[in-house]
Amino acid sequence: MKGGEFELRIYDCNGRLKEIRRSHNTMTTNGINYIADRWRNRSNVKELSTGSGWIAVGCGSGPISAADITLGSEVCWASGGRMKCSSVSRGTTSTQLVCAANFSTSGAIWPTINETGIFVTGYDTTDTLQVADSGPDTGLMICRATFADVNKTGSDTMSVIWKLNMT
Repeated sequence: MKGGEFELRIYDCNGRLKEIRRSHNTMTTNGINYIADRWRNRSNVKELSTGSGWIAVGCGSGPISAADITLGSEVCWASGGRMKCSSVSRGTTSTQLVCAANFSTSGAIWPTINETGIFVTGYDTTDTLQVADSGPDTGLMICRATFADVNKTGSDTMSVIWKLNMT
């Protein structure tokens, strides 16, 4: 199963686009199991939606593997290194799902960002329920991507858009 691609955009305080990063992403083993659990309507497995899906960013540098269960080093603070999906919709094809989140965290000092992942509530490969919330390393990571370093200032806003291909 193909993972798809993602796009990260940084805007300055006046709303002008400063940077764009695009990369392919990897669907994790847990992500494939999550899809199978959703198909069979397994209890406690929440859909990827604006209410239950989370996008996180990080500053890890390790290689991506389908066996990954967390980001290399998830960014975390009270004002949000992880954001709920602000939109989830069908993409340009019937086999594509688009998920997006916006990060503002005005005034926060950000580390250099170079990875992102999508987190949901579902069962991992050991059949343990992982509940996703705003905390770091919570939930089931279904996709991960890395990209060239991005520096976000406290006055910048950032959007992350995932396109997941189910082919």
